[in-house]
Amino acid sequence: MHSYEQITILKPQLSDKEIAEFVTKAKEYITSNGGEVVSEESYGRKKLSHPIKHVRDGYYSYLKYKCTFAVLNDIRRMSRLNENVMRSIVFQSHDSK
Repeated sequence: MHSYEQITILKPQLSDKEIAEFVTKAKEYITSNGGEVVSEESYGRKKLSHPIKHVRDGYYSYLKYKCTFAVLNDIRRMSRLNENVMRSIVFQSHDSK
């Protein structure tokens, strides 16, 4: 298993409950498929450096986790298909395995 870090920008009109549900579902998916959530942070609502589809701010969420490549591909796919996700990036962490 490798370590990954993911930053997700969610639509700003989501409620705190909807944002918490999104993060909880992502963490549950990772752990139920043999992965491990290392850390989680919420950066809150921030102004974007440039508008995305005329939206000027978004809710930033950060997850650091360990999982297999197959689980990572599923997480990326789910992020692309979720209508509440404006942008999401996953990169491999360089800390110890």
